[in-house]
Amino acid sequence: MSDRTKQSRTQAEAAFRKTQKAERDKDKSEAMQQYESEIDATRMKKERLKELRLAKESADAKEAASEAAAVKKKKAKKAAAKKPSAKK
Repeated sequence: MSDRTKQSRTQAEAAFRKTQKAERDKDKSEAMQQYESEIDATRMKKERLKELRLAKESADAKEAASEAAAVKKKKAKKAAAKKPSAKK
């Protein structure tokens, strides 16, 4: 091969490698952006579910407390009804 052909081939290969590197870098940055957006979506979903869980637990605790108070009140009412009044 002549020097001119070798030089042209070397330049073409260098340009090709440069193009390949640019494409790899672009693919890498796109993959990283997609990964980060998936991480953000997962984090936001976890936070939303945690808020829902905490709200449900709070509501359940309030309901249990009101039921316990109602049962206690009912027992106290029954106990008061069972006590004989002291009449002489």
